[in-house]
Amino acid sequence: MRYLCFFFISFLTQICPLQACSYAYQYSLFPMGLSGDKLILIEVEMERYVNTPDAGIPRPRYERPIEISVRWKGNLKLRAWNLSSQRLETEILSEIANQIDIDDKTYHEELRPYFQQGYEMAEKLPFFKPSTLPLVGNCRYDISCTFLKKEIDSISPNLYFFINKEEYKDKKIKVEFPPILLQKFENMSKQNFSDMETVANQSQVEYFKSWKAHSVRIYEINGLKFAFYSFGWGQRRFYTGTKSTDWEFPTVGNIGEYVEGNDVLFHGQRFDMIQIL
Repeated sequence: MRYLCFFFISFLTQICPLQACSYAYQYSLFPMGLSGDKLILIEVEMERYVNTPDAGIPRPRYERPIEISVRWKGNLKLRAWNLSSQRLETEILSEIANQIDIDDKTYHEELRPYFQQGYEMAEKLPFFKPSTLPLVGNCRYDISCTFLKKEIDSISPNLYFFINKEEYKDKKIKVEFPPILLQKFENMSKQNFSDMETVANQSQVEYFKSWKAHSVRIYEINGLKFAFYSFGWGQRRFYTGTKSTDWEFPTVGNIGEYVEGNDVLFHGQRFDMIQIL
């Protein structure tokens, strides 16, 4: 199983031409604020695809080439993350947008009204305290990134990341993959990844090696600090993102104006995790 991840990438490129396919999946979380003991989040789950109008229909050579567009489709929900259990609650507070379909070029502009809507919904919850975003470290899948460090325990095995900052040196997060990602990998690799405990250690380690840090966002809400980690994997082909050389300090009005999520590698996947600091 040493080349398990390479097999998966090869499989994807065979079923989808490099020049045309831009498939990707993202599961992203954005905290709007606190309501009592619950962190109120916008949950974004979307898939990237290429829209080719009239694909497969023969056309005269003199006609202009068919214009293709890279798009995202999926949904946005308002969810609650329980501070005590540190888990998402099963109840969905609201369906902000269901089955939306937007262009990657206008991703931020098209999603911003939905984020604002989610923030306004959160604002009406009891004892609501809005979140602020004072610090962001962008790794952009670069293994030399200094904001987040990766650690693989090959014995257990487990995958960890930690923030490379003195005040958080004792904080380390164990990566827990969303079931949907493991299922997608299982479908491609024919390995039983939906039940990780049954997968051979070496196969798990090879899988962990493919994952890289995209970013860490540090939010402050009513005296508490939360780290929102983004991890991803995929091919860097056609990817132009570059890591930041220093921590960034985003300037936004209310937190509902901060829209992110479409920075996913070619054929890639990306997801977020939360940690109380």
